[in-house]
Amino acid sequence: MTDNRKLPDGYGVADASWRDLTKDQQQTVLKILGDGKAVDVASAKVELPHVTALVLLRHHDAIVGVGTIKPERVWYAKDVQSAKKSGHPFDPKTLELGYVVVAQDHQDKKLSSHIADALLAGHKGALFATTDKEKMKSALGHRGFVQHGNEWKGRNGTKLSLWLRES
Repeated sequence: MTDNRKLPDGYGVADASWRDLTKDQQQTVLKILGDGKAVDVASAKVELPHVTALVLLRHHDAIVGVGTIKPERVWYAKDVQSAKKSGHPFDPKTLELGYVVVAQDHQDKKLSSHIADALLAGHKGALFATTDKEKMKSALGHRGFVQHGNEWKGRNGTKLSLWLRES
């Protein structure tokens, strides 16, 4: 199910390319990711130029949210499905929906749903996601993702779970 509600006035979601962003815009995205505390910003900085899809949420002209579909990372998918983590097998070539984050002062408006919808609209094929956030779990569930396997302790000490969406 997609979120058919209109975005609040002044907000917009659009596809973007990391390479086309200015250095200041890239820094804004990295700050939003860092403030969200779910992402290692150093690894995000390395991965962002290689994502298969990048969506930005803007409020007027300011970037206030981001979402990606990450490139194939077989090593990470195998780690997620290991017995120490989810314990649930899936194709390790499955791409990951990730980095869906909204700046703190723009949260609680269901804006991440619009980011996820924009990413999913342009994607064909299966996806996986991991999260420890209840709101994101709900958003994933409403978009055809199903939780699988065991929860495991993430690097921040929170309980992560695996979510899969078939093609």
